[in-house]
Parts: sequence; C-alpha cells; structure tokens
Amino acid sequence: MRYALAGTRMLSQALRASKWSMTEMLGCVCRLAEILEDSRHYALDFLFFCRTIFFVGDDWLDLRLVYLR
Repeated sequence: MRYALAGTRMLSQALRASKWSMTEMLGCVCRLAEILEDSRHYALDFLFFCRTIFFVGDDWLDLRLVYLR
C-alpha cells in the first residue's frame, strides 16, 4: 500500500494546529480504529512492532498510515 502524502501533515501536528470538536476527535479515533482493524487484511499484523505515523489530509477523516520497519 502506498499513499501520496502531498498536501497532508502529521496527525500530531494537525491536532496542535487547530482546535477539533469532540465530534471530530471521536470520528478520527473511530477512523484510526478502522484503519488498524483493516490492516490485518493486508498482512500488517506486525504493525504494532513497527513505528507508525498517521497523516491527515484536507478532511479530518482523510487519514493515512505510514509504517516504518
């Protein structure tokens, strides 16, 4: 899996740069959980043993996962 990361920023930076409502934050947490749950279909069971970086695009539900081995 590969994502184009142009126009995105790290999720941690996005959280500090602007105030998110509770609804947006909970939606983001649910989306992160979906990404991690779906990762098992892509043989990424070792995900938790790697360094993981999340990126967010224009929409707060536009999340992208980058993992480094």
